[in-house]
Amino acid sequence: GWQRKLDPDYDVMQTLQTLLFRADWAKSLAYTIEGLMAP
Repeated sequence: GWQRKLDPDYDVMQTLQTLLFRADWAKSLAYTIEGLMAP
């Protein structure tokens, strides 16, 4: 929309933050599962 045309950098930063957050969340989830599976 207009916001993207106005400030493309903001949109890029938003996307990067979302990707980093998802990667961090997945890592935490995998770590938790690993901890639960280990005796």
